[in-house]
Amino acid sequence: MAGFCSAVDTWRQRCRDHAARSNRRLKPGDVIHLTTPLRFSDGAELQTFRVAKEKWGRSNRTVFISTETGGRYSISNIMSRDWTRI
Repeated sequence: MAGFCSAVDTWRQRCRDHAARSNRRLKPGDVIHLTTPLRFSDGAELQTFRVAKEKWGRSNRTVFISTETGGRYSISNIMSRDWTRI
């Protein structure tokens, strides 16, 4: 039974960690630094971005502008990734 309790505790901690990551908010102008670099289809491997919102049809979308190259990128599942606000 002791092994079961530790597995439950581990699962609960993972749930808390996921909830904490998912509840963060990004505002236009924020600068974020990803824990691990991402490789994009243009070959760039980047970690630091400025958050921007832009019109896309009738709605807004979030784009990430590299502070290193100035390129505009889309990052999927940003809320579940490890990043810090600078």
